[in-house]
Amino acid sequence: MATSELDESIATAGAEERTDTLATAKKLRGAGIPAPHAEAITEAVRDEMKEFVPKSAIRRDLLDLEEHFEQRMSAMEERLESRMSAMEQRLEHRIVAMEERLEKNMAQMESRNLRFIATVMAGTLVAMTAIFTFILRGG
Repeated sequence: MATSELDESIATAGAEERTDTLATAKKLRGAGIPAPHAEAITEAVRDEMKEFVPKSAIRRDLLDLEEHFEQRMSAMEERLESRMSAMEQRLEHRIVAMEERLEKNMAQMESRNLRFIATVMAGTLVAMTAIFTFILRGG
C-alpha cells in the first residue's frame, strides 16, 4: 500500500471515528443524559480510545503488514525463479540427449545407406562382368 493510500485510509478511519462519536453522544442524550455530560463522556471515551490505538500504531501495523507481504512475494518470486531455472536445465538436458540420439540415428542410417549402395554397386558390377564375359565368349 502506498503512503498516500495509507494516509487516506487513516483519514477515513478518523471520519468514521467522528461519526461514531456523534452517534454515541446522540444515544447518551436519547437515554436522558444531558447534552454537556453526553458530549464529555463521549470525548473521554474517544480520548481513551486514541491512547489505546493511536493512528501511528495503525500506520505502523499497516506498514509492517505491507513489509511482510512484500517479503512473502519476494520469497515466492525466488522459489518460482529457482523452479524455472531447474526446469530450464532439465529441458536443456533433454534437448541435448535428443540431439545426440538423432545424430547417432543419422550416422546409422548413413552407414546402412552406404552399405546398401555398395552392395547394389557390387551386384551391378558382378552382373555387368558376367554379361560382358558372356558377350566376349560369344555367347
